[in-house]
Amino acid sequence: MRFWIPAYAGMTDFLRKYQGYPPHNPMRYFRKDNKGFTLLEIIIVLLLVCIIGAVILISGVYSTSGDDLPSQTEVIKGHLRYAQTRAMNTNTIWGIKFFMSKEKSYYYLFQLDESNNETSVVLPGEEASPVVLLEGMVVSAGTVSFDSWGKPYTDAAAQTAQAEGGGWRDVSVSLGGDTQTISIRNNTGFIP
Repeated sequence: MRFWIPAYAGMTDFLRKYQGYPPHNPMRYFRKDNKGFTLLEIIIVLLLVCIIGAVILISGVYSTSGDDLPSQTEVIKGHLRYAQTRAMNTNTIWGIKFFMSKEKSYYYLFQLDESNNETSVVLPGEEASPVVLLEGMVVSAGTVSFDSWGKPYTDAAAQTAQAEGGGWRDVSVSLGGDTQTISIRNNTGFIP
C-alpha cells in the first residue's frame, strides 16, 4: 500500500513510520544463533599453540650458559682494544687493571694524567666502573696499559714494557674448568 508523501521537513519521519524505511535490517540474515567454533578457528588456535610450544622447547634446549666464557673473553678483548685506541687518540696513557676479591673478579679502564694520577673511566656499554665479571669467573690480576703509540706495558705508568724479543703477554680468563687466553703482542699491542 502506497501513501501520498507530502513535501515537508519531517518527510523522513513519515517514511520510517509508514513505509518501513529503511526497508529491512541487512544484518538480521547474518545473525549467529548457533554455538561453537568453526574449523578455521580451531586450526588457527592449534597452530598458535604449536608455535609457542616450539619456541619454549627450543629456548630451554639451547641454553647459552656454555657461551659465557667465550663471550666475556671477547668483551674483555674489546675493552683492551678500546683502551689502546684511546691512548693513541689522546696521546695519554690508558689501560685496564684486573683484580680479584674473594668472591669475584673485576676490571676497570683508567687514564693517567701528566702527574700520573689515575682516573677510572666507565667503559662504553657498561653501567659502572669497575666491571664485575660473572659469578665464578676468574681473570689473571695485573695491569695492561698503552702509550700513545699503542705499545703495551705491564704497569699503570707505562714504564715497564712487556718482555722484548717478540713475545706475547697473556691474560687468562677462567670459568669452571675452562680457560681462555687473551694474548697481547709485544711492541705492537696486537690483540688477535
